[in-house]
Amino acid sequence: MLFQFTRHIHRQSGNNTVCIVWTAEQSVTVNNDQNCNDVCDVCTVVEVTVKSRKVIVRGPRGTLRRDFRHMSVDIKKISKKQLLVEKWFGIRKELAAVKTVCSHIENMMKGVTKVRECRLFISVS
Repeated sequence: MLFQFTRHIHRQSGNNTVCIVWTAEQSVTVNNDQNCNDVCDVCTVVEVTVKSRKVIVRGPRGTLRRDFRHMSVDIKKISKKQLLVEKWFGIRKELAAVKTVCSHIENMMKGVTKVRECRLFISVS
């Protein structure tokens, strides 16, 4: 099992307190007064379309669709290679949805690009 090292840094900027969370993979910026956002990088082989929190990922091994309408986050396509996931005015547990949505989208991209093979061995004794 892989555990990630997490470090929190608090900075004062005027009247706002900004907390930056560093993990082994990415950094998520959390502003306690306004929003939390994260950027997902899109593979070059994959095409991602976003419309009203419905994400469609097309790749060489097929198409995957996922509906995130039950989560109150904003999903925008910044460029062809980046998606922005934002949560405005959320408490701590609601802000965790940002990284969850990014992880789901990254797993969808892995699913349409990589081959996963499962083998079952039966032994009779």
